[in-house]
Amino acid sequence: MKIARNVWYKGEFTRDERTGYGTLVVDGVSTYRGNFRNGKKSGQGRLTMRDGSWYEGRFKDNKKNGKGRFYDANTKKTEKGYWIADDLVTKGSTRSRRLPIDRRDFTTSSFGGL
Repeated sequence: MKIARNVWYKGEFTRDERTGYGTLVVDGVSTYRGNFRNGKKSGQGRLTMRDGSWYEGRFKDNKKNGKGRFYDANTKKTEKGYWIADDLVTKGSTRSRRLPIDRRDFTTSSFGGL
């Protein structure tokens, strides 16, 4: 089902919102396969970006949140750890840092309001 310009979704709906398992494709190249709750990525899923980078793990309210793995296609490195609101919390440290994600993959306008 086309939900916005260049945004396609196939999966479960509850009260006109993405809920349950589904696949969201943006511009034919960025893909999220996993669980949705109240129209947002929530629970277990895999997000693949246009450059080949990917994150696999837990999501909450459209953000990486919980245990997961991130593969950076540019550096060919995989990071495992625990994320809070899109930030990787480094094991054994209170430091956090931003992941090198191309924000153009999943912008507010691309999601049609999400």
